[in-house]
Amino acid sequence: MSAVQTTANIPAKHHYVYAMRMIGDSMAPRVMAGEWLVIEPSQPIEPGDDVVVKTMAEEVMVKRMVSQRDGEIILASVNDEFERITVAAEDVVFIHFVGGFHPARKVKQRIGEPVCQRRSAA
Repeated sequence: MSAVQTTANIPAKHHYVYAMRMIGDSMAPRVMAGEWLVIEPSQPIEPGDDVVVKTMAEEVMVKRMVSQRDGEIILASVNDEFERITVAAEDVVFIHFVGGFHPARKVKQRIGEPVCQRRSAA
């Protein structure tokens, strides 16, 4: 699983949020490839929350946080085909709360992509 960070016009409750587009199926069927995730870095994280994690190895992943203790973070996918991942806390650049997700068709404007394309009259 990976995600792409980009800019999208999505209403949010908090001032500092960002959006990521889901790539892969590790969180399916809860979050499908192509859907937009609303990331809220200032929100506290608890076990059971969906999170985006960036590691020192530049790996970015969206997972459900199972636990955080003894210097380790245990992450799980929703899709049973993926195994749990244990990451040393010292190897994590950031772990941010996923506040919501939106199907791609609900995001009305994406920077760098046309909002709609018109057909020319034939």
